[in-house]
Amino acid sequence: MNNRKVLFGILAFVIAGSVVIYTTSGALKLNKYSPRNEQKKKVSQGINGAAEFLNNMRNNKTTGGIDSKWVINAREEVKNLANQKSGKSLDLAWIELGPDNIGGRTRAILFDRNNPNIIYAGAVAGGLWKSTTGGSSWSKVPSVSENIAVCAIAQASNGDIYVGTGESLGMVPSGSANGSTEFMGKGMYKSTNGEDFTVLDSTVPTTGNNLNAIWAFVSRIACDPVKPGRVYASTNKGLRSSDDGGLTWIVPVKNINNTDNTQNSTDVDVASDGTVISSVGGKCFISPSGDNATFVNHSVSGAGNLPTGSLSRIEFAVAPSNPNYMYACAAKTDGTLYNIYRSIDKGNTWDVIGAGGSTSFQPLGTQGAYDNTLVVHPTNPDKIFCGGLDMWEWNKTTPDGVPAGGSWTQKTLWYLSNTSPYFVHADHHFYVFHPTNTNIMFVGSDGGISRSTDGGNTFKDMNINYSTIQFYTINCSSTGTVMGGSQDNGTLYFPRTGTFPKHVIGSNTGISGMGGDGGYCSFSYINPEAFFTSVYYGDISRSPDNTNTFYDFTSVKFKDILAAFVTPFVMWESFNDTYSSDFVNFTPAKVTNENLGKGNADSIHYSGYLLRGGQPHASIAHGSVDITSGSISIHDNGSGQFVGATGTIDYNSGRYFITFSTQPLVGANILASYNTRFDAGKTIKIFSNNKPGSFDYTTPSTIQSGDTVEVQDIIQAKFYFGATDIWMTKQALNFTPTPIWYKIATVGSANPNNPDVTQCLALSHDGNYLFAGTSEGKVFRISNLRSANDSLSADISSPGCVVETKQLFSSSNRAVTSIAVDPLNAARVIVTLGNYGENAYVYYSGNALDSVPTFTSKQGAGTTALPKMPVYSSLIPIFHSGAVIVGTEYGVFSTDNITSANPQWVDENTGLDNVPVFMIKQQTYDYEGVKNFGTIYIGTHGRGAFECKKFTSINDYDKPVTGNNVYSPFTVSIYPNPVVDNATLSFTLPANGEVKVKIYDLNGKLVKYTDITSMPKGYHTYSIDCKGIQRGSYIVQMISGTESATTRFIKMQ
Repeated sequence: MNNRKVLFGILAFVIAGSVVIYTTSGALKLNKYSPRNEQKKKVSQGINGAAEFLNNMRNNKTTGGIDSKWVINAREEVKNLANQKSGKSLDLAWIELGPDNIGGRTRAILFDRNNPNIIYAGAVAGGLWKSTTGGSSWSKVPSVSENIAVCAIAQASNGDIYVGTGESLGMVPSGSANGSTEFMGKGMYKSTNGEDFTVLDSTVPTTGNNLNAIWAFVSRIACDPVKPGRVYASTNKGLRSSDDGGLTWIVPVKNINNTDNTQNSTDVDVASDGTVISSVGGKCFISPSGDNATFVNHSVSGAGNLPTGSLSRIEFAVAPSNPNYMYACAAKTDGTLYNIYRSIDKGNTWDVIGAGGSTSFQPLGTQGAYDNTLVVHPTNPDKIFCGGLDMWEWNKTTPDGVPAGGSWTQKTLWYLSNTSPYFVHADHHFYVFHPTNTNIMFVGSDGGISRSTDGGNTFKDMNINYSTIQFYTINCSSTGTVMGGSQDNGTLYFPRTGTFPKHVIGSNTGISGMGGDGGYCSFSYINPEAFFTSVYYGDISRSPDNTNTFYDFTSVKFKDILAAFVTPFVMWESFNDTYSSDFVNFTPAKVTNENLGKGNADSIHYSGYLLRGGQPHASIAHGSVDITSGSISIHDNGSGQFVGATGTIDYNSGRYFITFSTQPLVGANILASYNTRFDAGKTIKIFSNNKPGSFDYTTPSTIQSGDTVEVQDIIQAKFYFGATDIWMTKQALNFTPTPIWYKIATVGSANPNNPDVTQCLALSHDGNYLFAGTSEGKVFRISNLRSANDSLSADISSPGCVVETKQLFSSSNRAVTSIAVDPLNAARVIVTLGNYGENAYVYYSGNALDSVPTFTSKQGAGTTALPKMPVYSSLIPIFHSGAVIVGTEYGVFSTDNITSANPQWVDENTGLDNVPVFMIKQQTYDYEGVKNFGTIYIGTHGRGAFECKKFTSINDYDKPVTGNNVYSPFTVSIYPNPVVDNATLSFTLPANGEVKVKIYDLNGKLVKYTDITSMPKGYHTYSIDCKGIQRGSYIVQMISGTESATTRFIKMQ
C-alpha cells in the first residue's frame, strides 16, 4: 500500500525546558535534556548480559538448557529436607533489611474489581504482594511463598483471583530444545477471598515425558467478562482455557491439521463481548468466543494482516469501551520495534500507526522481547499507551477512517532523577488503569511500581514496603550499614538510620549514578568514607566521601577487557602489614601560632598544655618556645624558664605556667610557636598514605627537631579484581594518583569460541592467598600476596615476581559460583558450582594450601543430602569451622560437619522464602570500631537483603563506659589484630592505679588473667603472651579502680 500514511503529527515532550519534535517528514529538531551526571551516564547493557550471566550459572552446559524435571526434582528434595529439620540445624533466623522504597521487576498489577483500593502486584522473583491503601504501601501475600516467580494476575467476574508463575519473557534462549533458561513457575494459584491462595492441581508442572513441562511458565491470564468459570492462560505450552475455574484445561488454538497448537504463548486478552486475542508462537490468533477450535490465525501474508514471522514478541490490547478496537505491538528479533498496529474490526484488518525502523521512535529500545506492553484508555478507544524502555502515548488526530492518523508523545524518560514527575524506571512490563477513575494509571517496571494520578502525564514511585529487589551481591561495613548490586537498579546503599531504616540511597541510578545492573561493591575499614561500586563487565567506581561523588576506577585501563557480567573484586585491608614496602616520611612538627587563649582584664596568669602537634609523647625542643600577644613577646631560656615573663615550661608534658609582666590586651590572641622532638622509646602517631588511617610507631632512637625519618607504612590495602587475568592495585584508598595496576595471574581465556573469565574471588584472612573460580569450572590459588608490593614483585611480567599461581580444581562444563575460605585456617576451602542436571554442587578441601590439595564432594547422601540444584554462595562461619552455610536456588542450607564423608544438610530458611541467594557475607574483621562482628548478610535475587545475628554473642564493646553507663576516658586497643603469638595492649589510664587484664572467650569463660603493678596516669603499652590461647575470638578487659575498658581480638594459629 504505497499510499499508506502514518501521521505522527507533532511529538512534543516538554521537560526541563526542552522540547523533542518529530514530524512525518522525518525531520528532527532536538534540544536534548542533559542529566546532571551526563559524564557518568552509561549505555544500558540490556537484559542480554544479565540473562547470559544467569544462564552460565544455571543452565546445563552440555544440553544448553534446563530440563524441567531437574527443577521439579530439586523442589521436591527441598520440600522433603524442610519437613525433616533436625537438631543439627544452626538455627539461623533471617531478619529482613529491605529495601522498602524501591522495587524489582514487576510484570503484573491487578485492581480488585470489588474494591479498587485493594491492588495486587506480582514480582518475577519476589512473589505476590497486596496493597489495601491504593498502592501507598504493600505487604506480602504469604500463601504464594512456595513459588515467588509471579508474572500474571487476573480476576474473574465472580471475584476469584488467579495468579500465574514462571517468567519466560525476553530472557536469552538456550538455543536448545532441552529446556527453559528462566526461573520456572509452579503453575497457577487461585483465591476466592483475595487472601488465601492455593495451587490449582491441574496446573502443577510434572515431568511426564516432556523435557519442558506444561505450566512451567504462565506469562498472562485473562478471564471472560461474562462467564465466571472461563479462564485463559498463556503458557510455555500454548494457550490454555478452562470452563470450570481451573479444574480442567484444554488447548483451544489448533494447528492446520486440527492438532493442539502448543507453541509458546506470551499474551491473551479478552474483550468486553468475549472476543479473545492471543499470541501463540509469535502469531496472532483471534476467536469471537474463545471456544475450542474457533481461533483464526491473523498473522498471514497479504495487506491488512499482521506479520507472519521475524518477530521476537507481539503484545495486544483491546479497548474496554469498544471491543472492535484492538492494538498490537510487534518486536523484531533484535528487540527493536517492528510496527505498532491498530484494528477497528476485531482484528480482521490491521493498519500501522507506529512504524518501526526509526531512530527517534523506539518505545521498546532494543528489548522488545523482554519489555513490551500496551493498554487502551478505558473510555477512549482511539488513545493508547505503549512502552518498553519508556512510555509513549498515541492519540488519533484525524477523522474516522482507515488508515488512522495520529500523534505519538513520549511520556516518560528513564534516565531522569526519580524525583522528577516524568521519571518511570526503564523497562516497562505492564500498564493498567483504575477501574473507575481514568486519571489513575499504574506501571510495572524493572524498578517496581509507579502511579499516575493525572491520566499518564506525571508519575510517582509507589514502592513502600515492596521488597522485591534482585540482588547479585551484598556487602557490609564495620558499623552494619549494607550495600548491594542489583538487577537494573544499580548499587543500593542502606544507611540504616532515621525513621526509615530499610530505605536505600540510590533509587533508579544506584549510588554511583551509573544505573544499570549493579555488581560487586565494598566498604573500607581503613577509610569508612570510601565506597566501591561496579556495573557490568568490570566498570568499577569509587567514592572518597561517603557516596557524594564517584570517580572512575577501572574503565580507562580496562575498557577492552573480557570480564564477567558481574565482575568480582575483593579488597584486603590491614592496620599492621609488616610486609609493607611503603614508607612514610616523618618530621617532628614545627608548630606556629598555636592559640593558647585570649587576653582578659581579670588575670595575668595563664596555664595549660601545649598541643605538641597532636603527638602526646612529643617533647618540646629546648629553647624553641616563643609566645606572643600583640606587642608582648616572651621565650624560654632552654632550661624551662620563660624570659620576658615569670613562668615555666615542662618540655616533656608541654605543661606551662605564665605570669605576664604586662597585661595582654583584652581579646588579643596569645600565640605559641615551638619545635618538637622525640626521645628514644616514645610513641609517635604516624599518618598513613592510606588516609585517614594512622598507627603508633615507637622511636628506636632520639628524633631531633628538623630530623626526618622513614617509617614503614603498615596500614595497607590491596584491591583485586578478576577478568581473564587477575589484577591488583595498592592505591585503592589513595584518590590522588591514577592507580597503578599489576597483573598478578592469568586464570581465564579470551577465546571467543570458549571464553573463560573469573566468576568469583575469595581471600584468606591474612591476605596471603587469593582463590579464583572461573565461569568454566576452574579454581586457582594465587600465593605470596603479602610479599607482592610493586611491579618487580607483583607483576607476572617481572622476572622477580614472587606471586605463584596454581590450578587446584577443575569441573568441566560447570561454573564456579563461589569460594569460601575459613577465616581462621586458609587451608579449609569450600567451592560451589552451578548448573542444573549435575550430581555434586559443594566441594571441600582441608588442605587447600598443600602442593597437591584434594577437593571432595560434600553433597551428602539419602534424605539429608543437599538438593541437586545450583549453589550460588557459601560461607564458613568464623569460629564454627565444622559448619558450612550455602545459598542456593531455593534459599539457605547448612551442615554442622563438613568434614563428614556424607554431611547432613538442613534447611535454614526461617524468616526467608525459598528464594535464590546469590551472595553470603559475614563480618569477620574485629578491628576497633567494628560493631557487627559475626553478623551474616545475604543478598537474595528477588526479596532484597537479610541479616542473621546468630553468631553475634558479643556485646558492643566499642565504647568504654563506667558502671553508671557514662563515657570513660579509659581506652584500650590491641595490635596486631589478628594475634599469632604476642600482642601489645595500648591504653590510656585516666588516673594512677593498679591495672588488671582479663581475657574472655565468647562464652564468657576467663582464659587469662594478669595483674600489672601500679601505673601512672597517661598513655602506656603492655606486651601480652597469647601463645597458650586457642584459635578464636576473645575480649580483653582492663580494669583500673572503678574504670574499665574493653576491646576484641582474633587469635590465629
